[in-house]
Amino acid sequence: MGNSITPQQIQERTNIISNINKLNFNILDIGNKNSYTGYFDFFQPSDLNKGLNIMKGQDIAGRFFFVFKSIFEFEDKSTFENFTCFFQRYEDNELLWHCCGHYGHYIMNTEGGTSNEQFKFIFELFTNNYIQLDKEKCDKLRLNFNNSKEFEIPKKYPIRVKIGTNVDN
Repeated sequence: MGNSITPQQIQERTNIISNINKLNFNILDIGNKNSYTGYFDFFQPSDLNKGLNIMKGQDIAGRFFFVFKSIFEFEDKSTFENFTCFFQRYEDNELLWHCCGHYGHYIMNTEGGTSNEQFKFIFELFTNNYIQLDKEKCDKLRLNFNNSKEFEIPKKYPIRVKIGTNVDN
């Protein structure tokens, strides 16, 4: 059956994306920052206005994106910070989104496109500012919470992810 998606899943994804895009965050004016390459990978934490952890925008091709800081918290009080650009991959496909970034780890792996569960996760994180986690949720959502090599089993799993960082900006 492969990776086919049902009409109900398409409608669910459309609704979630619409709800995410309606969230009221400050606009990140990228100017000419990525107009030549079209890539979102090169956003830096300093691109966000002082005091803000989430900003949104549209690139020159009309693709929507969100840039945000987040942090995984572990039971032993250790943390792991992320800096993510969550973006619409193609201007003519509103349902295919990915995470990327070169300036820190991004929050989850989205190879092949963001799943409906991952969209729900982003919406919940953006609206509640945190999500409680467990091993099953981390694995299912393909969360990127450690420096382990690919296929290496993590030594510990986060208990929570929240918007923001350890450092006041």
